[in-house]
Amino acid sequence: AHAIPLVLEIICLVAVGTYGQFLYKETLAETEVMLALMLFAMGLQNGLTASISNFAVKTTHLTGVTTDLGILFSMFTRKEYRKNKELKGKAILLLSIYFSFICGNIFW
Repeated sequence: AHAIPLVLEIICLVAVGTYGQFLYKETLAETEVMLALMLFAMGLQNGLTASISNFAVKTTHLTGVTTDLGILFSMFTRKEYRKNKELKGKAILLLSIYFSFICGNIFW
């Protein structure tokens, strides 16, 4: 059920990476096409992740991740929430998304 979006995302990312590495001439048209392909791939990835997780996780929206982390950390200031395994799991998931995004940007 998830193969088509994954294959489309892979094709877009490989096409942008290959074209950008070997053929890119920095024209406006090329830039717009590459940007459109990257945005399309990001949308596919976000939609796929959101649908698989019942719309609990949206990977490309770091503003939402930051807001959710802020809410969770404020909740953890109270003892009653610190022992909640579900909230801890959500915090770990959101931190891993945030960390992965930052690392991807640094290493790219």
